[in-house]
Amino acid sequence: MPLKLGLLITLLAIFYQTILHKVLFLQLGIGRTVQRIEDFPFTCRRVFHPLLESCEDLVVDELGRRVYAVCSDKRTRMGWMAGPATPTSTPPPAQKRPHLHPQHRHPRCKRSLQRPPPPHPHSQFPKTYQSASYNQEIDVHAISLYVPPKGDEPVKLRLMINNHRPPIFIDGDGDVAKYGADSRIEVFELRRGSEELEFVRTIWSPEVVFTPNNLWI
Repeated sequence: MPLKLGLLITLLAIFYQTILHKVLFLQLGIGRTVQRIEDFPFTCRRVFHPLLESCEDLVVDELGRRVYAVCSDKRTRMGWMAGPATPTSTPPPAQKRPHLHPQHRHPRCKRSLQRPPPPHPHSQFPKTYQSASYNQEIDVHAISLYVPPKGDEPVKLRLMINNHRPPIFIDGDGDVAKYGADSRIEVFELRRGSEELEFVRTIWSPEVVFTPNNLWI
């Protein structure tokens, strides 16, 4: 009898940890306070723009009142993706040109960002950046932002971007199905208030930078 009771308790504990706990606390929300977005004193609106297509990630410079997003377009996203089991081997040229869109943040979370009204998004690309093919291709994914401490003037923002580029010069053949993406992390700097993005360096390591999914500074 004690053995059966112990086995039953063990099975119930496993059931609770693996299934019941998720149902109760994640799906049903027991013990959580859920607030409706209408409870917050902010005005939300959507922004539509041709450049804001297939945006993979974005970061916010709250003091500079800007959002930076890495975007592409549907056609080129479908033409080159690093994740599928059978990726294409010839990415369309358009996918290799990223959009780094700065725009004023929507007044969703910070009241101080409600005014002035946001300008139109526009594209930024560093003139000093050069890819492995000696052009300016970059296959954008995640983006992260480092803002230096107050007192550092002029303020230089540091942007780090995942670049899942095709394996152009690996063993001379560049077979995507064989090698997968040749992922790098590209580091850029942007002086706050400037519109010129400066390329700093490329971070690459076959042991560490291996199909990175996100960045955090």
